[in-house]
Amino acid sequence: MKRLVLSALALACVASPAWAQPAEPYSYYNKPGATLADQRADIDACMPSIMSLSQPYNGANTAMSGAMYGAAGLLIGAAADAQAQRMATQRAMQPNYDSCMSVRGWRVVQVDDALGQELGRLDPAELELRLAPLIGEATPAGRVSMFSNQYAQGEAAGISSGYFDYLAVGPRETRSLSMRLMPESYMDLPGRRARGPMGAMTSEQTRAQAEERRQLQARQRSQSAALFGRSRESAEALTVAQVGALAPDATVVIVRVWGGPAQSTVVLVRADAAEGDEQQDSILAAVPQRRRAGQTYETLVFAVPPGHWRVTGMTASGRLTSFCMGAPGFDVAAGEAVFAGSFAFGVAGERRPDLSVERTYTELSAAPALMQRLRPAAYRNGETFECGAGASFVHALEVRDAPFVEGYSWGSLAQISASGAVATPAEEAPAAQPLN
Repeated sequence: MKRLVLSALALACVASPAWAQPAEPYSYYNKPGATLADQRADIDACMPSIMSLSQPYNGANTAMSGAMYGAAGLLIGAAADAQAQRMATQRAMQPNYDSCMSVRGWRVVQVDDALGQELGRLDPAELELRLAPLIGEATPAGRVSMFSNQYAQGEAAGISSGYFDYLAVGPRETRSLSMRLMPESYMDLPGRRARGPMGAMTSEQTRAQAEERRQLQARQRSQSAALFGRSRESAEALTVAQVGALAPDATVVIVRVWGGPAQSTVVLVRADAAEGDEQQDSILAAVPQRRRAGQTYETLVFAVPPGHWRVTGMTASGRLTSFCMGAPGFDVAAGEAVFAGSFAFGVAGERRPDLSVERTYTELSAAPALMQRLRPAAYRNGETFECGAGASFVHALEVRDAPFVEGYSWGSLAQISASGAVATPAEEAPAAQPLN
C-alpha cells in the first residue's frame, strides 16, 4: 500500500503544466541585530538538508520516446527526464533556502527591481559592503516574508502557489543577494564533478567511489525512514465493518482528510519504533480518489501499535514537504483512541489540524463505543528529524496552542515582532506571504 500511495504522490506532483514564467524579485535575508557572520552560519546549517532534496518527475519523455523509437528511445527519453528532474531540483534550491532560513528566524526581504539590478551588478566584495548594514535592520525597506506557520492554513500551499511555473524554466542565476555571497557550490547539485572512465581509475579510486556511494545510500535510507517509516507497508484504513467490530481496548489513531485534489496526503510516523519493530510504523492519510462501498471516506481509522506518533510531511500542493525543521508529535497509549485531527486541503478558513473531535461523529456513527473514548491528540511542537530523501521541500508545522519541546527555538519562537515580543502558535500568525 505504501508503494502505491508514494507512486501516486509522484504522479500528482507533475500533473499541472507550467503556463507562465513568474518574475523573480531580488531579495536578501534579514534578522534584527544579525550580522553577515550570523547569516553565513545559518546558510551553512541549511545547506546539507537542501542538497538532499529532489523534485520528482513522471517519466513522460521516457514513455513517449520508448513508444516511438524502442530501446534506443528509452535511453534518450530517460536521459531527458533525468535532466528535467535535475533542472527542477536545482531551481528548487532557492525557495528551500528561503524556507529553511525563515524557519530559523530570518526574513526574506524583496527589494524593488531598480535597487536589485544595482546590487546584482556588484562583485561579491562590494555587495558584502552594501548588504552588511541591511541584514540586521529592524525595519527593512521592501516586501517582507517570514515564517507564519503557512502549512497550518487549509487553503495555503506553503511554498508560493506560482512555484511550479518557477520550476519549469531552466536554471538561472539566483536573485538572492544573500546567496550570491556564498560559494557557487551552495546553489549547485552535488555529484557533478567529473569522474574519469572506470578503466582509467585506480583500485583505490574505485573503492573510494564505492564507499562514497554506500554512505550516500545509507544516509538516504535513514532520511526516508524518518519521513515515511522503516516498513514498506503503511497501516491500512479500516472499513466501516471493521470499525464497528473493533475491540473495546483497540489502540486507534483517527485522521480526517478532506477537500483539495485526490491524493493530498498527511504522513504520520511512529517515531519511537525500535530497529526491527517496523509493523505499521506509518500512516499515509490521503484524500481518496473516489468513494468505495464499505470504506470510510474522509474519516480514516487506523488500528496501530501504541507509541509516539509524529506528523512528518504533507502534500499541500503536489510535491511533498517534510516538516523536519519542526513537526508536531503526540503519544498514543495502549488501548487509547486518539484523533490526530482534521486536515483540510484547499479550504479557506480551515486550520490544520483541527482537533474538534465532534467533526468525526457522523462517519463514526457505526462505532458509538469508539466515539465515546475518542480524545484529541495532545501535540507538542518542534520535533526535528533528519531532512532529505523523499521530500521536495523542508518547512515546519505547528499546532496552535500546543507547547514546544524543550530546547526548540525555531519557527514561531524565532519570530520577534516589532514590539519585541516572541510569537507563539497561540497568537494569530502573520499574514502568509509567498516565499518567492
